[in-house]
Amino acid sequence: MTDITVADAAARLGLSPARVRALIAAGDLPARKLGGRWVLDPVDIDAADAKVRVSGRPWSPRMAWGLIALAEGRKPIDLSAPERSRLRSRLRGQPELGALARLTRKRSETHRLHLHRGALGRALGWPGGAPTGTSARGHELVKADTVELYLPANSLGQLIRDLHAKPAFGAEVNLTVHVPAVEHWPFLTDAGTVTVAFDLWDAGDDRSRRTAASLFERALASYHDGVAV
Repeated sequence: MTDITVADAAARLGLSPARVRALIAAGDLPARKLGGRWVLDPVDIDAADAKVRVSGRPWSPRMAWGLIALAEGRKPIDLSAPERSRLRSRLRGQPELGALARLTRKRSETHRLHLHRGALGRALGWPGGAPTGTSARGHELVKADTVELYLPANSLGQLIRDLHAKPAFGAEVNLTVHVPAVEHWPFLTDAGTVTVAFDLWDAGDDRSRRTAASLFERALASYHDGVAV
């Protein structure tokens, strides 16, 4: 198999060329000098993939939403062919949910708020919103006293003003709003199964993570069967 350059390796791994060179220097990614330039064997990249992904920096929002789109049976936006190929390879390798959740944690900007309990229903049904986490459909993990959803950036301010929401911390939080950190809206209608699984995993409690693992397993099974979730 033909050796590839650092730039090509970076595209395949979804990392920057500088990050790839740093991994080479640290001995975490095998490479050799050819004509004064580093070259890498694609086989070595595949073998090192899990280590690089888990120990590397979080993916860009663009790559994070690209993986989610693929896993949910949709066409990703703004990804190159090598990037799509690399993400498909990642999904075919039966990835561990916790590792992917860590790598995609910069997919959104999260706003934790508090509002009057009587306004939670309005928040859940906010125009253009996509419920996620315990507020999403498709599982039995329901919390009536909290709401979690995605909103476009231009809708957040209106919700805060109309519902008199205030920034909150800890137990005071009863409304969590995620604003996707990409220019396009990443959903067709509702938040998909993989999105919901990642958000439940991020909640951190055992029950949410068990539900997340079940949803993610179902999504991967559908992906391997070629069926959109």
